Amino acid sequence: MYKVRFKTKTILFSLLLVISFFATASFSSVLAAATLYFSPASGSYAVGSTMVVSVRLNTNGETINAVSAYINYPTDAFDFAWAGGSSIFNVWAEKTGGGGQVKMSGGLFPPGYTGGNGLVGSFGLKVKRTGSAGLSFAGGSAVVTQSGNSDILSLGGSPGATYSLVNGAPTQPPATPTSVPALTVSNLNAKVDTSSVIISWDTDRPADSYVEYGVEADKYLVNTYKDEKVTHHEVNLVGLGAHTTYYYRVKSKDAGGVEVVKSGGSFQTSQDQSVATPTEQKKNINSIYSLISPWTLGGGIFWSSLVLFIIVFILVVRHFKHGVLKNNTEPVQTDNLPPSVS
Repeated sequence: MYKVRFKTKTILFSLLLVISFFATASFSSVLAAATLYFSPASGSYAVGSTMVVSVRLNTNGETINAVSAYINYPTDAFDFAWAGGSSIFNVWAEKTGGGGQVKMSGGLFPPGYTGGNGLVGSFGLKVKRTGSAGLSFAGGSAVVTQSGNSDILSLGGSPGATYSLVNGAPTQPPATPTSVPALTVSNLNAKVDTSSVIISWDTDRPADSYVEYGVEADKYLVNTYKDEKVTHHEVNLVGLGAHTTYYYRVKSKDAGGVEVVKSGGSFQTSQDQSVATPTEQKKNINSIYSLISPWTLGGGIFWSSLVLFIIVFILVVRHFKHGVLKNNTEPVQTDNLPPSVS
């Protein structure tokens, strides 16, 4: 009887282990699926011209902080020209192409992005022949959520694009990234006092605030970020060394993804500069690439599942160990045994 109960418990707890391992992984399917799409998705382009296509994102209500868009193109119809342009990204991780594929990846600082028309980036392909040619999103593409680092991209739900390649002038001229007005910076200034340095500047339209600085020219190892969209920017740098020369530059990006970068030169802190606790939100740009690397995309789901699996496994082992010891230490009933012979 004990062996039967032991086998039954073994089956039940084995099922519990399997369910617990996949329960967290299955949670990602509950999240709304995001999609990528091409703009324009059709048109006519002349041989010898450069066809410019943008990749846009619909998060379907989810907040995301990293995107990888991998695009397949036929090498007999196109040659890769360039990739990048304006984007919702705060940091680019890759914008390369060639051999039949374009790769664009990047990350965003909090609060991330939520919307149906986010500009991931643009790319150019030089037309080589006449006929019809298409683009499609390739495996490796991903859209990662701000909360949980889950990949919610529906690759099957991300439509492709088909274009007519003709001789002569194109019937539908492509839009170029330069069609968006540039963002400009003015009145850049560094105000130094004994406890901090305030970097201030103005932009011609609302944008975020980002300052990079360091003790060597063109080596900006520390950064401070404010995501509020404003036209007058002030960023307080604290925790600086006394009587030290710092080099800095500022960045701003508007809601449409247009970014401007401007060097501010250098400033020197005072002799009695005090060390204070940072009050501005600091972000390390090196951490952005880890969010969109192949090892981490969707990795939050895997590791949380693995931890849950290990915890349940330990509980099961302890349960069986306790049960076996209990059965081995139960007193033997001697009421029905024959009397011993003295």
